[in-house]
Amino acid sequence: DTAGNVADISRIFSNTNTAAAAGAVVALILTQMLYKKPDLTMALNGVEAFRFLGAPEGELALAQVAIYLATAPKSNAVYRAYQDVQEDIRRHGTLPVPLHIRNAPTDLMKDLGYGANYRYAHDYDDAFVAQQYLPREIRTHRYYHPTKRGYEKTVNKLLDRWRRLTQKTGLPDSRKGLEDA
Repeated sequence: DTAGNVADISRIFSNTNTAAAAGAVVALILTQMLYKKPDLTMALNGVEAFRFLGAPEGELALAQVAIYLATAPKSNAVYRAYQDVQEDIRRHGTLPVPLHIRNAPTDLMKDLGYGANYRYAHDYDDAFVAQQYLPREIRTHRYYHPTKRGYEKTVNKLLDRWRRLTQKTGLPDSRKGLEDA
């Protein structure tokens, strides 16, 4: 919660060792599971600004980052997705990459079906193509469930749009050579 984050930040900056405070800001990001690119980028840039400017000027960069993070929408969606992926890795081990998305730099690989029927997204409208990218054993799994807060709201809309397009056009799984890819 925001009040708890502000309290954490107050404790960080009451520390007389500002370098430790810089590290603590990064630790706060990780413990609060703010694994969103803008938050992480801002935090790392704040730490770098502190390293470059030193005290006391660099402390302002850290304070700005701390306030931003304390008030930013929170989510652990990436963390939960990562845990779910790790669980599938434990359950299934290493799974083969579907043949149609494998690189085929040699004639032998082409003859084995590597890259067959691959559809290059940039050749399609909006650079999107309904195509299966996951191994058969996990192709129905959905790992990332973004919230409807902050930037994840935008990501959620994009993913919903892609799901609608995929349902409309269908995945080419049933085409010869792809069903067992």
